[in-house]
Amino acid sequence: MNPFELGLERLVSFGGRAFTGGEALRALRWLGPERRLVGLEGFAHRAPSTLDGLSRVEVTSWIRSPTFGRELALGFAPAEAAAPGTLVSASEREVGRICRLPFYDPGRVLPRGSP
Repeated sequence: MNPFELGLERLVSFGGRAFTGGEALRALRWLGPERRLVGLEGFAHRAPSTLDGLSRVEVTSWIRSPTFGRELALGFAPAEAAAPGTLVSASEREVGRICRLPFYDPGRVLPRGSP
């Protein structure tokens, strides 16, 4: 796991002194992340045949949200499939949709609508 996979690029600064791991981070920034941390929602059981062609996501945490009234999860998706709205396979029979993060916007600064 690195800051580019987590969407924390803005916190990485290469100005100033050299630091341990700096060259490795420069290489990762140049290559781009292979996977991205994403929000997931809308899980549904599907027949295995409908999962063909869907990118596989590695789910790291999953919960039924009382605030939103549905299941939400965090996971790592391939970078090319990390756009909001993309359908992904979460397990052998579960399909979810990638949604924007954060799920909750207490300051109401993000556009309204479903995450």
